[in-house]
Amino acid sequence: METETIEKKIEGLKKFEYKIQGLGGWLVVVQIMIYLNLVLIPIGLLALMSDTMQEQMEYIKLAFPEYMWLIWFGTVFSIIMIVVLIWALICMYRKKKIFPKLMIAINIATFVVDFLEPIAIISLMNTNGDFEIWKDTIRSGIYCAIIIPYFLKSTRVKNTFVN
Repeated sequence: METETIEKKIEGLKKFEYKIQGLGGWLVVVQIMIYLNLVLIPIGLLALMSDTMQEQMEYIKLAFPEYMWLIWFGTVFSIIMIVVLIWALICMYRKKKIFPKLMIAINIATFVVDFLEPIAIISLMNTNGDFEIWKDTIRSGIYCAIIIPYFLKSTRVKNTFVN
């Protein structure tokens, strides 16, 4: 009799099993990174429009016209990233199933651009490049190594993004 009561209580507790879900945990860090990028990317674009940068760009146009594609590529990529990050925020707060895949794609794209940019600069400048030029690539790589497995394996991510 006592065994039956205990089993019924256990079954009753299983119904109220806590599912890890919601935008807490490590997803807070992801949110902070998205908002931080949405602030820093436009600041970088505005810096390109400053008088000092305009003078430097005029010099680059005249002295090294082959570098201009790098500046245009960076600008276009930044604008696309702003739009995609806003889309990612909307998907995140609506708990859309596409959000984890979108964030993985964003992080891979950022890593690829951060990897190709120093290679392009080194090849155009005919230099070996120092550690400073690879800093963004290393930072992106570390972030990808942490966040991509999190989006693929996390119970919270699987339980949260279901719509």
